[in-house]
Amino acid sequence: MSVLLRSMKTEKYVSNANGWTASPEEARSFTGATEAFHYCCDHHLACMKILGDFEDSQKNFSISLNAERWTGATAD
Repeated sequence: MSVLLRSMKTEKYVSNANGWTASPEEARSFTGATEAFHYCCDHHLACMKILGDFEDSQKNFSISLNAERWTGATAD
């Protein structure tokens, strides 16, 4: 399983180098949705999707975070 964060506005992924990438292969993989959520909170990221990708595609998930009301939140 891999869990990635993608901006809903730019469709870029959070990368391992604390930046952004268009490639999911170069994206940072989180240990789970909770870690990805905390990353968004800690970095004040809004309009993000948490994407879970499993070997069994029926288990894949997507969670939209529209948190522009958070203090200091940015779109990416």
